[in-house]
Amino acid sequence: MYAKQKMRFKIGIFLSCIISSLCFANTICPSESQIEQLLKQKHLSLHFDSNYLSCKVLPNNPNQVVIAYAEEIDTEQDQEPSDFQLTFLTLDATTLRVLDIYPVKNRLVSDAIELESIALDMANYAVSENKNLVGIRANYMGRSQPNPYSTTLLNLYDLQNKKQFLDGLVVKQYTAETDTRCNANIEKRNSILIMQKNKTNQYFDIKVQSKIDQYKMSGTSEDCKESKHHYSQQSFLLKYSDAHYQIPQNFKDKYQY
Repeated sequence: MYAKQKMRFKIGIFLSCIISSLCFANTICPSESQIEQLLKQKHLSLHFDSNYLSCKVLPNNPNQVVIAYAEEIDTEQDQEPSDFQLTFLTLDATTLRVLDIYPVKNRLVSDAIELESIALDMANYAVSENKNLVGIRANYMGRSQPNPYSTTLLNLYDLQNKKQFLDGLVVKQYTAETDTRCNANIEKRNSILIMQKNKTNQYFDIKVQSKIDQYKMSGTSEDCKESKHHYSQQSFLLKYSDAHYQIPQNFKDKYQY
């Protein structure tokens, strides 16, 4: 009985910690109405979708909050979905005063493969002793039933100097060829980035390490099963050259969007 009570107590503490952290995150990041007011004050567009909005505290500077939002660029009514303009706002975490604005020059492409959402990535992207980059993960979805497709791209930015360091690295991908009922050949790939000690042109190399799962689905829609899993790994280095981190030529077909 004592052991059960102790376990419940631990679970209660764990859940309260989760709830507290979520509440803390909500108090740090402004509400959508506050963001609208901030954009209005800075004469920026008020038309944004919550799927294209992300807010996080800077890990290396907890006194500042970063908001990233992507706005669809106006097109003619009969045209396909258009590209998106990505903008970063850096705020004082206490007063929510806007400290800096960075409209990114390169647009987020959205065409037959549509941009579904964006998310800030605050992993450790310390590319030098005094430069930390901020990531944006752009999530895309294809609508083809015979060939379902989804992918996540990673871009890296230097907010202080308003410069993009990495453009369109595919870090997550799902592809399939299917009869739309059950039978399918499927491939899933997930990648992580690991900072290295070696430098190229004054910036640390970045190792991309990927796990790949290839398998089949077979049977009927009522009895559909996975089979023939084949697991493999890939890795390569991103090196800084010509003002960007470069994907090696022999990996560009699979990893450059």
